[in-house]
Amino acid sequence: MLDQMRTAIPEEIRQARRAISERDRLIAQAEEEGQRIISVAREQAMNSMDDSEIMQEAENRAAGTVAKAQEEARVLERGAQEYARDVLRKLSDDLNQSLRQIDNGMQQLNLDTKTEEKTAEAEVSRQTATEISANSAS
Repeated sequence: MLDQMRTAIPEEIRQARRAISERDRLIAQAEEEGQRIISVAREQAMNSMDDSEIMQEAENRAAGTVAKAQEEARVLERGAQEYARDVLRKLSDDLNQSLRQIDNGMQQLNLDTKTEEKTAEAEVSRQTATEISANSAS
């Protein structure tokens, strides 16, 4: 069971890392897209000074794209954290169950040892009583 948990944990960690990596990729992509939009808008603005509204619209769209990507990244990060928390909680439960099983096994072994000791003591007492009565009869 512990071996299964040892192999499951790295996979869970890899999945959480992939989610964080995906979040970082989305942010970088959104920032690149925002910069591209701003660059295009600036070029258009330079070509036509009367197109300042286009520039403003492009900057607004770029800012909106970046904000949206950042929000998506926050959602992904919260999901990854929740997932990691759930995995660790399950691992803790599994470990506690294993510890209870170990404790039960140890208790059973202690009971078995005490029973064997009492049986051995009873056998010695019986043999002693038999020897005493045999010696008395002689």
